[in-house]
Amino acid sequence: MLIMKTFLRKIFLLAAALLLATAVHAYDFSVDNEDGVTIRYNILSASDKTCEVAGASGVRGNLVIPETVSYSSITFKVIGINFRAFWHGAVSNLFSVTIPNSITQIDAETFYCCYDLVSVKLPDSLKIIGAGAFDSCKKLTTISIPNTVSYIGKKAFNNCTKLTSLKLPDGLTCITEGMLGGTGLSSIDIPASVTTIEDGAFAGMSKLENFEIPNTVTSLGTGVFYNCNYLKSVKLPDSITSISDQLFGQCYSLTSIEIPKSVTSIGYRSFYGCGALTSIEIPESVTQIGFAAFFECWTLASIEIPNTVTQLGDWAFVRCEKLASVTLSNSLTKIGEKTFYECKNLRSVVIPSSVTSVGESAFENCAALTSVTLGSSIESIGAKAFALCHSLTDVVSNIKKPFVLNNSVFPNIVKMAATLYVPRGTKMAYRATEGWKEFLNIEDGATTSYRLTLTANGDGAIRYNGVAVKNTSLSFEVEEGGSANLTIEADEHRELASLTMDGEDVTGSMEGNVFTIADIDKDVEIVATFRGDANTETIVLQSDMQTFCSDKDLDFNNCDGLEAYIVSGFKPETNEVLLTRVSEVPAGTGLIIRGEAGKRYLVTGRETSFIYLNFLKGVLSDTSLSAGYLLNGDVFEMVNTPTIIHANNAYLSLPASVQAAKILSLKFSEESTNIDLVKDDMPQGDSHWYNLQGTRLNGTPTTPGIYIRNGRKVWVK
Repeated sequence: MLIMKTFLRKIFLLAAALLLATAVHAYDFSVDNEDGVTIRYNILSASDKTCEVAGASGVRGNLVIPETVSYSSITFKVIGINFRAFWHGAVSNLFSVTIPNSITQIDAETFYCCYDLVSVKLPDSLKIIGAGAFDSCKKLTTISIPNTVSYIGKKAFNNCTKLTSLKLPDGLTCITEGMLGGTGLSSIDIPASVTTIEDGAFAGMSKLENFEIPNTVTSLGTGVFYNCNYLKSVKLPDSITSISDQLFGQCYSLTSIEIPKSVTSIGYRSFYGCGALTSIEIPESVTQIGFAAFFECWTLASIEIPNTVTQLGDWAFVRCEKLASVTLSNSLTKIGEKTFYECKNLRSVVIPSSVTSVGESAFENCAALTSVTLGSSIESIGAKAFALCHSLTDVVSNIKKPFVLNNSVFPNIVKMAATLYVPRGTKMAYRATEGWKEFLNIEDGATTSYRLTLTANGDGAIRYNGVAVKNTSLSFEVEEGGSANLTIEADEHRELASLTMDGEDVTGSMEGNVFTIADIDKDVEIVATFRGDANTETIVLQSDMQTFCSDKDLDFNNCDGLEAYIVSGFKPETNEVLLTRVSEVPAGTGLIIRGEAGKRYLVTGRETSFIYLNFLKGVLSDTSLSAGYLLNGDVFEMVNTPTIIHANNAYLSLPASVQAAKILSLKFSEESTNIDLVKDDMPQGDSHWYNLQGTRLNGTPTTPGIYIRNGRKVWVK
């Protein structure tokens, strides 16, 4: 068996060596430079007379790659450098490289592990730098990347530990995975053209201290700054919606970070090991905090989790040893496993009434914890939830029906010395229930609290004690006999449709926009439902551009970010439909609207007398369409089979006399002339006056210019 293994190992090593030899030495021809360096080439196109560099031998420090090379009386243009052409296993003693202006692409791992390479001169013709092209060139100090480069592959400069100066090209759109990881750069400017930063792009940059990401960036990958040990502050863009997994993991020196209000989630281990982070504000836009998000943020002193947060991951604040104060969200339903494990400076905690379960070891070894309040909705508490919390003196339980508790939840010394406060009339029940009855001091008559649940549906909010409940449900603890003043706030162009308490309509009991609940003696549920006023249209874009039609006259003048267009003409020679922007739009008008996908827009209804020459036909109910064009992305496509077009949309209908292609492109214009189509579409006997945007005028024009009447252009002086 041993002989067989040895034989197979030799066969494997021989095959690997042959493959390596093939990769290194395969080429079409070689030519000696004047300096004695032999450069190998592969022919890319015999007809175009183009070739690429495949490798070199005899390098003695500096290498100049020629722009052209002659072989067999044929002159080839050198346009590329092949995979691993100069990697450490193929070339040694390479100190500097000059690349000619004929080269447009450097392939993957071209200079991989060229440990002696100090400088590279890149040409202005270069467009692409392949993945790992300069990976682990540990002596490379500076490199100037021309603005012609539009793509740099992943790990292109990874582990270039001596690289201290680098300017990224202005047209770059993506910082690829690990592209600058482990470099010696202390700063880097991100071009405004960049929209995406991929996983680990800057991971392990040991000298990076301050960083600013432009607002053009909408996506940050996993671990972008992972293990940037000296990173102190980062300005995040308002354009991102999440703090990605491990984004700042093990950034030990990070002291300052502002989470943008656009962020809705904080990912897995996103701030893991940020030991210098003393404070952080979580905006109300955040709804989720991931697993171990703030694990071992040693110096974090306080945290306020806003009421918008509905999910708090396990291990979220493990070993935040300086954490003394925490405010939990009233929307949480669960405190997970080891959420506050070994937060040794935490003094007190109030678990809100929305929480139904407390996980295993959730507060274990919170050695300074003296007081804990348990919400009324808790149905289970995991083993060791408060183990080693030996300083506990007050346990306040609002649980009206005690359940069996694992004996490890509270330490025995707490059961002996602390006081358990329970709701009035429940002392005997606690005395009879496992896990609770072991407390020697149980006080009956603690203030009874009830749950006030507020739900706001639609475009408005219920405000209570400074908290705005909007498009969600939140629960609050209210003491027995207490009262609650609720302020009902409808959004602009919206109104309250109904307000219910425990299912009964109480809208008529409001004073102005305030509803008061007095002498609360039970759990209460309030639901506010809002609606738009009759003259306002709500538009939620499904994409950046779509068709639309309303049964109302609308005014787009003050609708920031939303643009409305009619199709005012057609150019047969280019197959372009001409779009003109409009503001006042009569009911039933077919439109193309542009804005931000997913955003809700309110468009004011306003009566208008405008009439447009428009080839978009609006539909107000589901309609079967067998002829015409439908918008698909940024083009119109001809309908080939009967298609259902849904209500509040539009389709393009051109006159039968027009010969048009199956796919038509769009041309947006603030002032389209419509001349190309107006004679085909307008009756010769139409004596109304139209401007060049296709809008019908009231009477004869008084301003000099070109107008349309009877299907002809008319110059009014």
